[in-house]
Amino acid sequence: MSASARQPSAPGTVYGLGLAPQLLRQLRDASGQEPRTALPGRPVAGDLVVLSTFAEGVASTLPGGNAFPACRTWKDDRGVRVILVIHAGDVHARDLARAALADECLEVDAAGVPLDPAAWHALRGEGRTRPSLDSLLERFGRELGKDAGRSESALRRLLAAERHEWALASLTDPETGLFGAAFASFKLDEEFKRAQRFHQPLSLVLLDVGLAESALPAPGPARATFLAEVASVFLNECRDIDVLARFSPTTFLFLLPGTPQDGARVLAERMRAELAVREFTAKVRIRPRYGVATVPDPAIPDRNALLDHAEADLGRPVG
Repeated sequence: MSASARQPSAPGTVYGLGLAPQLLRQLRDASGQEPRTALPGRPVAGDLVVLSTFAEGVASTLPGGNAFPACRTWKDDRGVRVILVIHAGDVHARDLARAALADECLEVDAAGVPLDPAAWHALRGEGRTRPSLDSLLERFGRELGKDAGRSESALRRLLAAERHEWALASLTDPETGLFGAAFASFKLDEEFKRAQRFHQPLSLVLLDVGLAESALPAPGPARATFLAEVASVFLNECRDIDVLARFSPTTFLFLLPGTPQDGARVLAERMRAELAVREFTAKVRIRPRYGVATVPDPAIPDRNALLDHAEADLGRPVG
């Protein structure tokens, strides 16, 4: 019987597959339970799987015979968390992990020691839920506190035209629970500067659902359900470090730190394809399309150019 066909295990189990003893000990300390080193069945919602992408002897037990297809298979079940262990600096493994929908990558050095010991702290997290307004405001406050001078300038830009209370309310889009356009603008500025400072890729994805605003369901329960169903696709596909925002009534913006263009297109195409075949409660038929832009790129000197390139790519003919 194949690994994917076996009976599921009990939920809430922690697995450490192909990990060196040192990593297993760290996983045990971080998770608060003894990790299981074999997978008797398909993981279920609430399980955490930490899987080495390079350990010998574990591949034959995995769906697809490899860590990456195994991760993609398990992520088809909502609520299963998968962390892939990769060699430090292996950008190809990171791209494959993105395509496989891994929640995180844990980079280890030649001795198998995590480069960032704090990475284990995230293991106690629950499955992704739609952020509440309070949590988003708290997060916004933390971001502003990191650099008083820079954040004050960003805040002035947000408050230039409206009162402070309006700006706070506009951090989230009330119809989807995602970030609103104002906060997306702030984060675009911040993430662009961070990508330049640390010489890391940053991809921006614009995804339009392919409907005119007038064709959306009328305000009310049907509209709210439709937008919630659209947003759920994004929340299921994206990582916690990604920024998800409703940029216009029918267009959504995604900031993907550390993601090169190929990885961003894999993600964008997956979201487009899922939306295109989804049967919405409101019986709305959509033809979504997307545009992608990535830095570093000599043709993209600033964040406005990054957005312009994504908008231009969004306007390309759909194949």
